Amino acid sequence: MKINKDIWVLSYIYIARIYTAVIAVVMIPFLINFLGNESYGLIGYFVVVQACLSIFDAGIGGVLTRQAILSKNNKKEFENFVKIFYKAILFFLCISAVIWLYGHFFSDSLVGMLNSKLPTSTISQSIALMLMIFSVKYIQGPFRSILLANERQVLLTTINVIYMTLSQVAVYYFLIISNDGIVLYFKLQLLFAVVNSIMIIYFGLRTLTTIKAQSKESNLNDGEIVSDSFRTILLFALQLSVLSILWVLVNQSDKLALAKYLPLAEYAHYTVAISFVSMLAVLSDPLNQFLQPRLTGLFYRKNYQSYSNMFNKSFDFILLLTLPLAIFLFFHSRELVYLWTRDNDLAVSISNYLPWLFMGGVFAVYSNFIFLILYSIGKLKLHTIVYAAFSIVIVPVNFYMAKYYLGEGTSRFYLVNSIFLFVMWGGYVFNKFFHKGLYPIAFKMAPLIVINTLYFMCFDRVDVSPMMNEPVLLFFSLLGIGMAAVIISFCYLMLINKIIKPGVLRVN
Repeated sequence: MKINKDIWVLSYIYIARIYTAVIAVVMIPFLINFLGNESYGLIGYFVVVQACLSIFDAGIGGVLTRQAILSKNNKKEFENFVKIFYKAILFFLCISAVIWLYGHFFSDSLVGMLNSKLPTSTISQSIALMLMIFSVKYIQGPFRSILLANERQVLLTTINVIYMTLSQVAVYYFLIISNDGIVLYFKLQLLFAVVNSIMIIYFGLRTLTTIKAQSKESNLNDGEIVSDSFRTILLFALQLSVLSILWVLVNQSDKLALAKYLPLAEYAHYTVAISFVSMLAVLSDPLNQFLQPRLTGLFYRKNYQSYSNMFNKSFDFILLLTLPLAIFLFFHSRELVYLWTRDNDLAVSISNYLPWLFMGGVFAVYSNFIFLILYSIGKLKLHTIVYAAFSIVIVPVNFYMAKYYLGEGTSRFYLVNSIFLFVMWGGYVFNKFFHKGLYPIAFKMAPLIVINTLYFMCFDRVDVSPMMNEPVLLFFSLLGIGMAAVIISFCYLMLINKIIKPGVLRVN
């Protein structure tokens, strides 16, 4: 029954995430047509700004989630956690206020970061609203952690569906009715961010009260989880904080640099490609949201076999969904983008970036499995050191590539460094913490890349350009080609899992 419940929860999360992703992607051509390329470039810049400002989480969200999981079964331990929780809320409120005030009073100082022909006042107001939106959403952090710790994924997903419907569909219709521009777009985003935060805070506080009532009065029994010492909590928070900053530097520095060197209209095309890549979150985020508390609990309950089974099946699942699609885009990205936008020039421009960015994003998703292992067992120190060394090299090269090779150069470099990080560091971590740890890379990932590449090379000889004027026929042709690749990949994974049994977590 437990497995069935897990499947239902994951199914609901995935259906909801697909819905929200489809809304976001479908609305892009409409927003570009209504607002224009340069104004849409500001929306793309907003996505990058939000990602950069996420460093202010400082690892606290992840620590709160983990500590709530470890302490919720004992009343005394959980009371200690609640004290830390309220201190975290105070920290988040202070940072939120600083960001809001900076946006309100100093947005003019950030206008020069964009290469745009839009009026300075429009850019300044937009940047101010971007920072205000982030400050409102930032307050959600501690309350979202409580919901995650109590595995309220269905509730979080439902709230996200409501928010995305308002912030994408409702915003567009308000723009049409008012016939206004980009500043109104950001004002509406601020309004709906407030609504979203109110819901998260309300349900977070209710869940906190529920956990308090359910926590046990008695002493811990054998096999129950004991929360970490305060020193361990601080060390873990510091490691997560550094990782958050490094992750943002590595993944967003190129996009920030491109905002300065690319004209905003061309930057809009680049951010459209990024928006398409963000659909990877549909595949990875629900699974990550599900695995992070579950793997942590399994490890601290010493249920290593269940831990290994869940981890291996999850990695197979992500491989199956991402690799065929990533390789598909190297052969058919122009046709796919054309189906989406019905603009051939835009499709050609976006397809210069999309395959490289998407494949790089796929390997970034795989790298998150490294984090999941080390997070769940509480060993992030070496992960932090590796990311620090990696960022020292990558960030300067990102700026160099953005300045001299623009979008095409940065997208290709993103793929190269994503593959390098996963193969080198992921291979080490998998091998250290799992028996037959290199098995997923050597016998699953590498063969799937070869199989899918050969498969799409065979179909590449078929000229689909005559179908460009028949969008329905083109859609079903591409869908059939892609689904066949997924089926072939699924059959291979089933076969290899029967031949070679996946490894089990090493317990040192």
